[in-house]
Amino acid sequence: MALTHPSHEENLNEPVIGVIKIKFAPVDAAALMREAIEMLAVESKALPGFTAAQVLLSVDNSTMVILTEWRDHHAWAQSRYDLGVGKFMEHALFKSTTIEFEIYTRTFGIVSPPE
Repeated sequence: MALTHPSHEENLNEPVIGVIKIKFAPVDAAALMREAIEMLAVESKALPGFTAAQVLLSVDNSTMVILTEWRDHHAWAQSRYDLGVGKFMEHALFKSTTIEFEIYTRTFGIVSPPE
């Protein structure tokens, strides 16, 4: 089992997970969460290659993580040009103290069966 990733070119056709980590004042948590969920509910139906999303909120209401999964790198890249995504990101940038963006390929995962 290789412990390194294939080259970038070999990863282009693999599923991609986009991670956006947004830090903000806790007072803004409810509005930003609602806006993120509404944006994903609408845009996920219209964006080709979208497969899944999760929105996570830290227990202190100061950090939101948005995880989106895409069929491949191209589908993720195309989503960056979507007007709804852009509008949300502009608003999140205005409200945030920091925003971090990363993309990943899944290397390993475990899902527990329901009890």
